[in-house]
Amino acid sequence: MTAGTTAIMRVETVAVSDTEVTRIIAVVGFTETASSATDQIARSFLGFVATVPYQDADPNAARQWVEAHVASSESSKTTFGGAEFSGGRSTVLNSLFYSLELRSLGFGSE
Repeated sequence: MTAGTTAIMRVETVAVSDTEVTRIIAVVGFTETASSATDQIARSFLGFVATVPYQDADPNAARQWVEAHVASSESSKTTFGGAEFSGGRSTVLNSLFYSLELRSLGFGSE
């Protein structure tokens, strides 16, 4: 990363109750173009988010999948236990974004 680069990391959840989360959305953004440094930061943060516990989770496999796919410019999707994972990299108005969405398969798409 270059001097003066701004980075953001954000995680949001969508819940139907205090104990039932239906969706987790995590984003990492940078004010520069993709590089091995930005890819690695996104892999590390979003890989950690992927280890969130839920019924029938496979945190190691989820982290490995995220680390392998999140820096791709093509969106990818897979399922681990009761959650669908999707993510990828995009550029919007000269800013770089890496995203990860975990959606519970036990609920409708809200």
